[in-house]
Amino acid sequence: QAGTLDQFIEDLLPADFDELEIDEQNRIKEELLANLQLHFEVNTDEQTVTITSWDRGLRNSAARDSALVYSYRYSGAAEQNSPFETAIVGCEGISVAGGSTISSYRSSDGPWSGQPGSFATSDVPLISTTSENANVEIGEGEKIHGGIAALGTVALNGSSQVYGDIHSNVDVNLNKNNLVHGDVYSKGAVYMGSATVKGSIFSEGDATLDNGSSKVEGDVESAANVIFSSSGRVNGVVRSKGDVNLNNWSASVGQGIYAQGEIYSPRNPPYNPPEGHVDQAYRDNFYSNTSVSIAEIESLEPQPCDTFDFFGNSLKEEVARYRNDHRSIGNVVVNDDVVDITMTPSRISVVGSDNHGHINGAKPEVAAILGEDTFIYYVDSLQMASTSKLHIKGGDVALVVGGEFSMGGGGAGLVIDPDSSLMVFVEGQVKLNSNVRMPTTNTLSATGKPTFSIFSSYESNSVGININASNRVVANVYAPFTQVSVNSDGSLFGSVKARKVTVVGGAKIVYDELLANAFGGCNVPPSSGDGELIWSLIDWR
Repeated sequence: QAGTLDQFIEDLLPADFDELEIDEQNRIKEELLANLQLHFEVNTDEQTVTITSWDRGLRNSAARDSALVYSYRYSGAAEQNSPFETAIVGCEGISVAGGSTISSYRSSDGPWSGQPGSFATSDVPLISTTSENANVEIGEGEKIHGGIAALGTVALNGSSQVYGDIHSNVDVNLNKNNLVHGDVYSKGAVYMGSATVKGSIFSEGDATLDNGSSKVEGDVESAANVIFSSSGRVNGVVRSKGDVNLNNWSASVGQGIYAQGEIYSPRNPPYNPPEGHVDQAYRDNFYSNTSVSIAEIESLEPQPCDTFDFFGNSLKEEVARYRNDHRSIGNVVVNDDVVDITMTPSRISVVGSDNHGHINGAKPEVAAILGEDTFIYYVDSLQMASTSKLHIKGGDVALVVGGEFSMGGGGAGLVIDPDSSLMVFVEGQVKLNSNVRMPTTNTLSATGKPTFSIFSSYESNSVGININASNRVVANVYAPFTQVSVNSDGSLFGSVKARKVTVVGGAKIVYDELLANAFGGCNVPPSSGDGELIWSLIDWR
C-alpha cells in the first residue's frame, strides 16, 4: 500500500524533526539509515507482518537504542485479549497477607530487580476484582507494586505499601501505618488511620483522617464530609460538598478549605481563628457555605470471570471439546518410584518404572488450540510424588487432564526446556508442591509463548488450585470457577486469574509484562470489508 512504509520510517524521527534546520534533518536521516536494521516476520495464520527495527535512540529523541514492533493489520479488526493481562484478578475477592509482594517486571530487560515495574505508574491496576462488592484485603507488611481496583471495599490493615492508585466502588480503609504512593478514589467513604497518601483523595462518602499521623500530600475532595478526628495533615486543598469538621486544634491544611456546608473548629476568634488551621500564606482560602465543585468518580463496571474467548468457545466448552474428541491414555500416577516422564510433540517416554507401559511410547493427537495445530495428550489424571520428574522438551505440548493434576515430593518435578511450553487444561483440582522449582525457567519460551499455563474448568467455592512451593515457580493460572491459593515463601513468576485469590506466607507473585500479548493479538479482517490495512505500533522498548 503506497505511503505506509514512508510513514513507518517517519515515526522513527525525533518529535521536533520538522523544526530543525535542513542540514540537521539531513544529518539525522543519514545517521538513521546508517544504523537502522529491520527484521520482518510474517504470520500467515494471523495475517500480520511484524517489523522490528533497531536504531540509535532517534525515535522521539530517546536516549538509548529502541526496538519498535509494528504490525501491518486491518483497522477495525477484532482483537483477542490475553488471559494473563495483569498479576492478579480475583473476580470475587483477593486476600494478601504474611508479608507478601505483588510486583511486575519486563523479562526482556533482565531478571526482576525486586523493585516496582511499569504498573507503579500505569492506569491499569496490578490487582483487581470484577464482581459486585468483591473486596481486596491487604494484611501487614505487604508490598503491592502497582494499583488496586475493587468493586467492593479495599482494606489495608497494617504497614503495607501500594505503589499505584486505589479505586473502590465501596469504601477504602487505610487502617494502620500504610503508605499509598498514588491517589485514592472511592465511591463510598475513605478512612485513614496512621497512614500516608502521597497523592490525593477523592470520595463520595466521608473522608476521615482519624489519627495524628494521617497525612495526605495532595488534596482531599468529598461529596459528603471531611473529618479531622485528630491532628492530621493535608498539604493541598480540602473541598467538601458537606461539612468540614476540624475536631482537633492541631489539624492542619496547606492551601485552603472550601465547604458547601459548615466548617467546624475548636478554635475561637479573635485570637485563635479557625482560619489558623490553614498555612499562613493561604489563610484567605477559607470558605464555608460556598459552592464547591469536585471531580466525578467513575464506577468500576462488573465483568464475568470467564472472559477469554477460545475462538468462539468458553473455557468449559473448550475442555469438553477436548474430552469428546480425544482418547485418554489413562491415569498417570507415581507414588514411590524414581520415575522420569518425558513429553515431546512426538511421543511420551518413561524411564525408571515398569508400571507405566500404557503411556510409554504414547503418541499425541493434534488439536486446534487458539487457532494453531497443537500436539495434545489426554490423561484421566496426573499425580506425581516421590522423586519423579515431568520433562517437557522438543517444542510445545498441551496436556488435558480429566481429573486431578498434582506434583509433590522431592524430585526434579516439572522441567520445561527453553524451546518448549506446556499448556494444561484440567477438570480436577491442581496441587503444586515443593518439588516444583524452576530456578532459571523463563516466563516465555524461546518462541514467545507462555512457558507454563494452567486453564482450569474445575468449579468449587473452596480452593481448587493450591500452589504451595517454597521455590521459584513459573506459571500462569486461569481458573475462573474456583479459588487459587499461593502460599509459602516462594516466588510465582506469572499471573493468576481466579474466582478468588489468596496469597499468604510471604509469597511473591511477579508478573512479566510481556504476558499482556500472550495468546492475544488475533487479527481478523472485519466481516464488513470496510477495514483499512494500516501500520500499527504494538510495542516500543
